[in-house]
Amino acid sequence: MSEAYRWPAILPEGQTNLCYTSDYLVVGYLRYSPYNEMKFPGQIPFQQLGHDEIKALSSVPCTEVLAIVDANEAYSIREIGQEMHKSPAAVGDHVKTLVEAGLLIKAGTRKRRSRTEQLYTRKGVAVRVTYSELEWETLELYLKRFRAQMRQISRDHELFQEAARIDSGLRIFQSYLWTSVYLSPENSPKVREGIV
Repeated sequence: MSEAYRWPAILPEGQTNLCYTSDYLVVGYLRYSPYNEMKFPGQIPFQQLGHDEIKALSSVPCTEVLAIVDANEAYSIREIGQEMHKSPAAVGDHVKTLVEAGLLIKAGTRKRRSRTEQLYTRKGVAVRVTYSELEWETLELYLKRFRAQMRQISRDHELFQEAARIDSGLRIFQSYLWTSVYLSPENSPKVREGIV
Protein backbone atom coordinates (compact mmCIF):
# COMPACT_ATOMS: atom_id res chain seq x y z
CA MET A 1 0.00 0.00 0.00
CA SER A 2 1.29 3.44 -0.86
CA GLU A 3 1.81 6.13 1.71
CA ALA A 4 -1.36 8.07 2.53
CA TYR A 5 -1.50 11.65 1.31
CA ARG A 6 -3.02 14.37 3.44
CA TRP A 7 -4.49 17.72 2.70
CA PRO A 8 -6.04 20.06 5.26
CA ALA A 9 -9.54 21.44 4.89
CA ILE A 10 -10.19 24.76 6.61
CA LEU A 11 -13.01 24.40 9.11
CA PRO A 12 -14.79 26.88 11.38
CA GLU A 13 -12.99 28.11 14.46
CA GLY A 14 -9.62 27.18 12.99
CA GLN A 15 -10.15 23.42 13.20
CA THR A 16 -8.38 21.32 10.60
CA ASN A 17 -9.70 18.09 9.15
CA LEU A 18 -7.25 15.77 7.43
CA CYS A 19 -8.58 13.75 4.52
CA TYR A 20 -6.64 10.69 3.47
CA THR A 21 -6.35 8.78 0.21
CA SER A 22 -4.40 5.64 -0.44
CA ASP A 23 -4.35 3.27 -3.42
CA TYR A 24 -7.27 4.87 -5.30
CA LEU A 25 -9.64 4.56 -2.32
CA VAL A 26 -10.80 7.79 -0.79
CA VAL A 27 -11.16 7.15 2.91
CA GLY A 28 -12.74 10.45 3.85
CA TYR A 29 -14.36 13.38 2.07
CA LEU A 30 -15.39 16.73 3.46
CA ARG A 31 -17.02 19.68 1.74
CA TYR A 32 -17.07 22.95 3.61
CA SER A 33 -17.02 26.54 2.52
CA PRO A 34 -16.35 29.30 5.02
CA TYR A 35 -19.12 31.23 3.26
CA ASN A 36 -21.63 28.58 4.28
CA GLU A 37 -23.24 29.17 7.63
CA MET A 38 -26.33 27.68 9.21
CA LYS A 39 -29.06 30.09 8.11
CA PHE A 40 -32.15 27.99 8.74
CA PRO A 41 -33.56 26.23 11.82
CA GLY A 42 -32.75 22.52 11.74
CA GLN A 43 -29.55 22.87 9.72
CA ILE A 44 -26.42 21.20 11.01
CA PRO A 45 -22.80 22.12 10.21
CA PHE A 46 -21.76 18.62 9.04
CA GLN A 47 -23.96 15.79 7.83
CA GLN A 48 -22.51 12.28 7.81
CA LEU A 49 -23.94 10.33 4.88
CA GLY A 50 -25.02 6.79 5.69
CA HIS A 51 -26.95 4.07 3.90
CA ASP A 52 -30.33 5.86 3.76
CA GLU A 53 -28.88 9.11 2.43
CA ILE A 54 -26.71 7.37 -0.17
CA LYS A 55 -29.65 5.19 -1.23
CA ALA A 56 -31.69 8.34 -1.90
CA LEU A 57 -28.76 9.86 -3.82
CA SER A 58 -28.37 6.74 -6.00
CA SER A 59 -31.36 8.14 -7.90
CA VAL A 60 -30.06 10.47 -10.61
CA PRO A 61 -32.98 12.94 -10.34
CA CYS A 62 -32.55 13.11 -6.54
CA THR A 63 -28.86 13.84 -7.01
CA GLU A 64 -29.78 16.57 -9.49
CA VAL A 65 -32.26 18.12 -7.04
CA LEU A 66 -29.68 18.10 -4.25
CA ALA A 67 -27.11 19.69 -6.57
CA ILE A 68 -29.52 22.55 -7.27
CA VAL A 69 -30.46 23.21 -3.65
CA ASP A 70 -27.90 25.30 -1.79
CA ALA A 71 -27.51 25.39 1.99
CA ASN A 72 -27.55 29.21 1.89
CA GLU A 73 -30.95 29.60 0.22
CA ALA A 74 -34.43 28.13 0.37
CA TYR A 75 -36.13 26.87 -2.79
CA SER A 76 -39.70 25.94 -3.64
CA ILE A 77 -40.52 22.84 -5.67
CA ARG A 78 -41.54 25.17 -8.50
CA GLU A 79 -38.10 26.86 -8.51
CA ILE A 80 -36.29 23.52 -8.44
CA GLY A 81 -38.47 22.32 -11.32
CA GLN A 82 -37.68 25.43 -13.36
CA GLU A 83 -33.96 24.88 -12.84
CA MET A 84 -34.29 21.22 -13.93
CA HIS A 85 -36.67 22.10 -16.82
CA LYS A 86 -39.30 19.80 -15.33
CA SER A 87 -42.77 20.27 -13.93
CA PRO A 88 -43.26 20.72 -10.17
CA ALA A 89 -45.18 17.44 -10.13
CA ALA A 90 -42.18 15.59 -11.58
CA VAL A 91 -39.82 17.16 -9.03
CA GLY A 92 -42.09 16.85 -5.99
CA ASP A 93 -41.52 13.11 -5.50
CA HIS A 94 -37.74 13.55 -5.58
CA VAL A 95 -37.91 16.38 -3.03
CA LYS A 96 -40.11 14.16 -0.84
CA THR A 97 -37.54 11.34 -1.07
CA LEU A 98 -34.73 13.70 -0.05
CA VAL A 99 -36.76 15.06 2.88
CA GLU A 100 -37.53 11.51 4.06
CA ALA A 101 -33.83 10.62 3.79
CA GLY A 102 -32.93 13.68 5.87
CA LEU A 103 -30.94 15.46 3.15
CA LEU A 104 -33.42 18.33 2.75
CA ILE A 105 -35.39 20.14 5.42
CA LYS A 106 -38.36 22.46 5.32
CA ALA A 107 -37.15 26.05 5.54
CA GLY A 108 -40.35 28.03 5.79
CA THR A 109 -43.04 29.17 3.40
CA ARG A 110 -43.50 31.93 0.87
CA LYS A 111 -46.71 33.51 -0.36
CA ARG A 112 -47.00 33.42 -4.16
CA ARG A 113 -50.18 34.95 -5.50
CA SER A 114 -53.00 33.08 -3.74
CA ARG A 115 -50.88 30.04 -2.86
CA THR A 116 -48.35 29.38 -0.16
CA GLU A 117 -45.19 27.56 -1.30
CA GLN A 118 -43.18 25.30 0.96
CA LEU A 119 -39.45 26.10 0.86
CA TYR A 120 -36.62 23.58 1.22
CA THR A 121 -32.90 23.76 1.89
CA ARG A 122 -30.08 21.33 2.65
CA LYS A 123 -29.95 19.90 6.14
CA GLY A 124 -26.17 19.70 6.26
CA VAL A 125 -24.17 22.80 5.40
CA ALA A 126 -21.29 20.44 4.65
CA VAL A 127 -21.45 16.75 3.76
CA ARG A 128 -19.11 14.07 5.00
CA VAL A 129 -18.75 10.51 3.70
CA THR A 130 -16.44 8.05 5.44
CA TYR A 131 -16.07 5.25 2.92
CA SER A 132 -14.19 2.95 5.28
CA GLU A 133 -17.24 2.79 7.57
CA LEU A 134 -19.75 1.91 4.84
CA GLU A 135 -21.07 -1.59 4.14
CA TRP A 136 -20.43 -3.00 0.68
CA GLU A 137 -24.12 -2.66 -0.28
CA THR A 138 -23.95 1.07 0.49
CA LEU A 139 -20.70 1.44 -1.47
CA GLU A 140 -22.43 -0.22 -4.45
CA LEU A 141 -25.19 2.40 -4.25
CA TYR A 142 -22.58 5.15 -4.12
CA LEU A 143 -20.81 3.69 -7.15
CA LYS A 144 -24.15 3.54 -8.99
CA ARG A 145 -24.58 7.25 -8.33
CA PHE A 146 -21.01 7.98 -9.42
CA ARG A 147 -21.45 6.04 -12.70
CA ALA A 148 -24.65 7.96 -13.47
CA GLN A 149 -22.85 11.26 -12.85
CA MET A 150 -20.02 10.23 -15.18
CA ARG A 151 -22.50 9.31 -17.93
CA GLN A 152 -24.15 12.72 -17.53
CA ILE A 153 -20.78 14.47 -17.72
CA SER A 154 -19.98 12.52 -20.88
CA ARG A 155 -23.31 13.53 -22.48
CA ASP A 156 -22.76 17.17 -21.49
CA HIS A 157 -19.24 17.04 -22.94
CA GLU A 158 -20.51 15.63 -26.26
CA LEU A 159 -23.18 18.34 -26.46
CA PHE A 160 -20.61 21.03 -25.76
CA GLN A 161 -18.24 19.63 -28.39
CA GLU A 162 -21.03 19.73 -30.96
CA ALA A 163 -21.98 23.29 -29.97
CA ALA A 164 -18.31 24.39 -30.16
CA ARG A 165 -18.04 22.85 -33.63
CA ILE A 166 -21.03 24.93 -34.76
CA ASP A 167 -20.12 28.14 -32.90
CA SER A 168 -16.38 28.76 -32.75
CA GLY A 169 -16.90 31.47 -30.12
CA LEU A 170 -17.48 28.73 -27.53
CA ARG A 171 -13.99 27.32 -27.96
CA ILE A 172 -12.56 29.81 -25.47
CA PHE A 173 -14.38 27.88 -22.74
CA GLN A 174 -12.29 24.81 -23.58
CA SER A 175 -9.12 26.60 -22.53
CA TYR A 176 -7.78 26.02 -19.08
CA LEU A 177 -6.18 29.13 -17.73
CA TRP A 178 -4.03 28.41 -14.70
CA THR A 179 -0.81 29.36 -13.07
CA SER A 180 1.42 27.85 -10.41
CA VAL A 181 2.32 29.89 -7.39
CA TYR A 182 4.95 28.87 -4.88
CA LEU A 183 4.59 30.52 -1.50
CA SER A 184 6.94 30.64 1.41
CA PRO A 185 5.64 29.47 4.80
CA GLU A 186 5.55 33.12 5.86
CA ASN A 187 3.41 34.28 2.92
CA SER A 188 0.91 31.41 2.73
CA PRO A 189 -1.11 32.58 5.81
CA LYS A 190 -1.43 36.03 4.21
CA VAL A 191 -2.88 34.47 1.04
CA ARG A 192 -5.24 32.27 3.07
CA GLU A 193 -6.50 35.31 5.00
CA GLY A 194 -7.02 37.19 1.73
CA ILE A 195 -9.07 34.34 0.25
CA VAL A 196 -11.19 33.67 3.31
